[in-house]
Amino acid sequence: MNALTTSIEGVWPSATAVAMPKNRVAEYYDAIAMDYDSLYGDVFSQVENSIIADRLSEIVQSGDRILDLGCGTGLGRSLLGQGVQGLHYNGLDLSERMIACARQKHRNVSDSSFLIGDMTDLSMYPEDSFDCVISLFGSFSHVPNPTEAGKEMWRVCAPGGRILIMTYSRFSMRNLFDFQRTLSSGGVPSVGEYSIRNSGGQEISSPAHFYTPSRVKSVFEDFDEVSVSGLNAVFELNSAKVSARALKLGFASVKRTMLFEQVLLSRLPGLAHSLVVQGVKTC
Repeated sequence: MNALTTSIEGVWPSATAVAMPKNRVAEYYDAIAMDYDSLYGDVFSQVENSIIADRLSEIVQSGDRILDLGCGTGLGRSLLGQGVQGLHYNGLDLSERMIACARQKHRNVSDSSFLIGDMTDLSMYPEDSFDCVISLFGSFSHVPNPTEAGKEMWRVCAPGGRILIMTYSRFSMRNLFDFQRTLSSGGVPSVGEYSIRNSGGQEISSPAHFYTPSRVKSVFEDFDEVSVSGLNAVFELNSAKVSARALKLGFASVKRTMLFEQVLLSRLPGLAHSLVVQGVKTC
């Protein structure tokens, strides 16, 4: 593999910017769709899911119209659970196979629909169509034109509507450690190749943007009350994962650690693996 196709899961890629054709993103997720959910069965992923489910429960209300961009196999619908009544959930993803998996997985969930589509072109939806727009666990990082996508989200979000968007962090602890280890020239890149967690030595990857808190906040500047927080810094380090497993840390212990870590990350959210953007459309 050359530098640009080296996975961030293992070695930090070259600082050279890479093109982000949509077909490459779709092809990558098509290739891993059947195995996707099984790759996130580890305790660290499950704790992240639980924390984001808690966040969603704070912003989603009964009867809300939800748009989940880059929905994959429908994790967002699963995290919303059955606690909120009268939801109208719409999932959108570039990957045909991901959408096929989502439809099969949620075939008995009557309030949900899944469509193949691009989050930079939401022209099938009128203005003010949704009460909550979400994009979880880095899907937004695979968008070639984030500013365009951010404006589309604002357009379809109704007044009083909320957003919760997650991106990969450029200066996460893991990326900084990898950069130091490999001594890549040109600094920590903002664009590179990415392979999802636990995908091992797969010879495929997808181009992605890696954001700083200020950069991702600027993408959503049309929204009000925009905040950026960090999720999971330490447990993205392989050494921390190995230690946690050796100590046989369970779900409760890992969650307590991640929640405490969030307090520490309040001033430096960029050290986390994921940046979590929240905001409100007030007009």
